[in-house]
Amino acid sequence: MPTSSARRGSDRVKTVPRSVSHERHLPNSLFSPSTLETRTFNGYAEEVAGLYAGMDLRKHF
Repeated sequence: MPTSSARRGSDRVKTVPRSVSHERHLPNSLFSPSTLETRTFNGYAEEVAGLYAGMDLRKHF
């Protein structure tokens, strides 16, 4: 089965692993980036806790 050019092109792209411990916020300055620590479930941990009850989050996330 032939592959598409998009597929072949994506095979050449190298990705750089990034830490997800911090996130940038807008507006952002090139010389003074505004970063904050990433919050669990984007800050909705208390509201969605019931959805993940009984799940091993270290295994699945």
